[in-house]
Amino acid sequence: MRALWLLPALGALLWSGPLLSPREVAAHLGEENPRIAQARSEVEAAVARVRGARGAYDVTALLRVDEKRYPLGDGEFFDATLSKHLGSGLSIFGGYRRATGVQEYNNIKTGGKGEYRAGVNLSLVSLLLGVDRQGFAL
Repeated sequence: MRALWLLPALGALLWSGPLLSPREVAAHLGEENPRIAQARSEVEAAVARVRGARGAYDVTALLRVDEKRYPLGDGEFFDATLSKHLGSGLSIFGGYRRATGVQEYNNIKTGGKGEYRAGVNLSLVSLLLGVDRQGFAL
């Protein structure tokens, strides 16, 4: 009696045509499968988001140059600064600036030789609350 069940199944297998070849199976499970392609793109997007968030901790270069001509005087401003965020609201910086003449937006006067600057910036809110703006992105 059990053999009668196997006969239709064996007949359907023999007359149904060829099974999938190993190449077709590999193609279906590989790049052509939409679910696998979607999963790979989600992983790549997550890796890119982490890389972008870590970029907030890279060294930042800032260059500002301003030259104004006024009827009663001239003003020149030059500032080149490098800064690095260290986390927890702490960052360090160093640079050089020179400001001479009339300054419209700042009241900096450094003389003809300019000045070198170095320092530390500390956000009290980040320190007291344990909040790191750049860390939120990670």
